[in-house]
Amino acid sequence: MYKKFILILVGFIFLFSFKLVNASIIINEVQISPTAERFVELYNTGSGDIDLTNWYLQRKTATGSDFSSLVSKTFFEGKSIGGNSYFVISKDSLGLTSFTLTESNVIQLKNSAQEIVDKIGWGSVDSSVVGNPVEGKSIQKTGGNWIIASPTSGKNNNTVADTYFNEADNPDDDSLSNTNGQINTDETFIKNKTVPSIKAKILTKSVSFVGVPLEIGSNILGYKNETILPGKYFWNFGDGTSLSTTNPVKFLHTYFYPGEYNISLEYYLRPSSQVSDALDHFALKVEPLSISISRVGDTQDFFVELTNNSNNEIDISNWILNTTLKNFIFPKNSFIGPNKKIIVSSRITGFVFGDKNNLKLISPTGEIIFVYNSSPTQNKIVYQNSNTAIDQNIQEIKNNIGNIQEQNDIQDYKNNLPASALLSDVQNKSNSNNHLFFGMFFALILGATTCVYFIRRKKNIFKKDGDDFEILDE
Repeated sequence: MYKKFILILVGFIFLFSFKLVNASIIINEVQISPTAERFVELYNTGSGDIDLTNWYLQRKTATGSDFSSLVSKTFFEGKSIGGNSYFVISKDSLGLTSFTLTESNVIQLKNSAQEIVDKIGWGSVDSSVVGNPVEGKSIQKTGGNWIIASPTSGKNNNTVADTYFNEADNPDDDSLSNTNGQINTDETFIKNKTVPSIKAKILTKSVSFVGVPLEIGSNILGYKNETILPGKYFWNFGDGTSLSTTNPVKFLHTYFYPGEYNISLEYYLRPSSQVSDALDHFALKVEPLSISISRVGDTQDFFVELTNNSNNEIDISNWILNTTLKNFIFPKNSFIGPNKKIIVSSRITGFVFGDKNNLKLISPTGEIIFVYNSSPTQNKIVYQNSNTAIDQNIQEIKNNIGNIQEQNDIQDYKNNLPASALLSDVQNKSNSNNHLFFGMFFALILGATTCVYFIRRKKNIFKKDGDDFEILDE
């Protein structure tokens, strides 16, 4: 008799503890839209692990009379949920072929004994705990209440509901609260109020230039105008190119032809989302680049003059004035106003008059913008692919280094000249020496020919009579 009592007591304790464990699993959060982001979140309020094998989830619509399977036992096989932990049920997390949750539904969670562990509904159903959530929001259990707020899948729920109205426009609107003083989350009420949204703002200049990298950035503001950084950004630059990134920092984009381009930005609060949370458009005008090396100085004062021939300010920060073996980089915040010019002294650049023959203006990314020539008719604005421009520049330097001995000879000659002497003067002097050499050679040939002529003539003058006859022996 005593043994039977012990067995009954142990069985009772076992069954009772099993019920307690089951009771610790609750449906904690549900999101029904967008379709790709639907999920049901379970939470274990206890401290021990619970095996979910043979558990299952059911669903019933507002017009349905019976529950149907939402997630079958197969997908819970071998699954468990730790103490004070979350278990997210979604199409991706469990590899479901379908996962249907719509407005005004009821769902219930059953254990392996086919007992209802938890049950909730939303919208226009008998078991509703809250109204239908708007797209991108979820219903969440906070304390003993249910609220509608931004999703927190696998994390602690929000403590307050999202305010689906414009507080600035309705500061004294008592209808914002229900009879209990809480935020009204009724579906009909929400639809009649202004629903706030995350705001995206494209940050860039309104005018850019062909071949000049344009800096582009963004600012994402939350419901209370707080800055939001994480998320996914999809850019369309309007010229056939796009960019998808999770990096919010500024970047550079280059347009190759003039025109008007529509830049658009789609922002996704969650990188896995298929529906954007914010969108912005920006109209950009791209003008032909009209900046030139308009003038240079002389041997006494060699300067470089740049002219902006457009009606818009041009930022030349980090642009490069380049000669064969020298570079001068403009510091940041260097600007040329519309139809204005700037003059840069050789005391700043370190250039000399001879450098004018190889003078170029290059963008920070290596595009050759302008090539200077001493003949005004040959000066031209040039745009080259950055790789081509850089390769050509490197090749020019290599060619000069390859002929280093000749360069050293010229440099030695220049070092012995006054400060105002030019490389071109050395070349002109070399050309003059060549002309003198050829002149002397021609004079020598002419003199020799003349001497031969006069010698032969003199011989003919002193010839005697009979010198043309020869006596032959018979």
